Amino acid sequence: VHLKKLDPSLTGRIIDLQFLHSYYEPTLFILCESSRTWVGRVAVKKDTCCSVALSINVAQKSSPVIWPVDKLPFDCLSCLSVPKPIGGILVLATNSIIYLNQSIPAYGVALNTLTRDSTKYPLRPLYDLKIALDLAEAIFIANDRVLISIKSGDVYLLTLHTDSMRTMKEFTFDRIGSTVLCSCLCKCDDNLIFFGSRLGNSLLVGLNEKAIIDPTSIDTIETMNGDE
Repeated sequence: VHLKKLDPSLTGRIIDLQFLHSYYEPTLFILCESSRTWVGRVAVKKDTCCSVALSINVAQKSSPVIWPVDKLPFDCLSCLSVPKPIGGILVLATNSIIYLNQSIPAYGVALNTLTRDSTKYPLRPLYDLKIALDLAEAIFIANDRVLISIKSGDVYLLTLHTDSMRTMKEFTFDRIGSTVLCSCLCKCDDNLIFFGSRLGNSLLVGLNEKAIIDPTSIDTIETMNGDE
C-alpha cells in the first residue's frame, strides 16, 4: 500500500497502526502527524495529528480511505483497537485519551490541566485525576477494560462505559497498585499480566476483580531479573 497516494495527510510522520475489530474486510487504522510541531510551538500550531482507516481489499488490490479524522491533539502517542462488541479505537495522547468510532460520536477526556492550552479538541475534564501517559504502556484485559502502567510505576484500570447503542458515555479510572517501571505489557492468561522492565526486575502479576477494590490483592506470581 502506497500511503502517500491514498491520502495527502499520510505524507507526515506515522505514529501507530492498528487493525480494527468488527469490520467485514481487514481495516487498518493509521494514526499520523500531518505537520510537525512541538510543545514550544502549540501557541502557534496545535492539533496536528490525524487518522485514516483503510479498507483493504486483497482481491481487488485496493485500499480506499473509509474514515478520516483530523485535528487530533499534537501529543498523540499510540492507539489501541477496542475489542467486540464495542469496537472502535482508543487514541492515547500524553495528556488525553480519545475514543473514536466510525458510526458513533467521539468521546475524549483530559488527564490533566495542560490540555487547556495545548489543544482545541473537545475533552471532558476529570477533576480527580492528574496523570500523563508519556512512557506509559497499555493493554486491553477485557472488552471494556484497559490496564495502564505509567512512568511512575502506578497501575490504573480504565473502564469504558457504553449505553445500549454502544455510544461511549464515560471513562472511569481506578488506581490498583504500583509495580516496576514498565517497558512492555503482555496478557498471558485471563488473569496473568507480564510487566516487562528494562530498569528493574520484570514481573508476572496475578490480577483479579478483587484487585480493583483492594490493591493489596494483586499477587506477584514470579519475578525475573535481567540475568534470566
